[in-house]
Amino acid sequence: MAPTSLISSTSFDHDEPDWKPLEDLLGVDLVGAFMWMFELDLADGTSVYAYKHIATRAYIYVAVDGRTFGCVRRDHYREIPLHVAVALAFDGWEGLHPQPRQPDIVRDALRRIGAECR
Repeated sequence: MAPTSLISSTSFDHDEPDWKPLEDLLGVDLVGAFMWMFELDLADGTSVYAYKHIATRAYIYVAVDGRTFGCVRRDHYREIPLHVAVALAFDGWEGLHPQPRQPDIVRDALRRIGAECR
């Protein structure tokens, strides 16, 4: 994948979180490990939702259309591959305490996403 250019953004809060993009990406079993944070409007018109992993404290940025993004610097994002976005959000989760209630579900989902991206 060729590097994509930086896209500037504006962030804002919503009264109601939208969990569908994250559910579609990870499955309903893993959504409970995240907090809704905010929505981004990218300069190209893309709506992106920011979710924060409860244990790792890392963000995953998911567009309404399922694409994933990484924050390069404040208010600037770049599209990144799905498996990279998921790996960043879950980085170090196995060493944290307490562990997720169902660690096998997390491992299976991470393997599934990795296999889909190959």
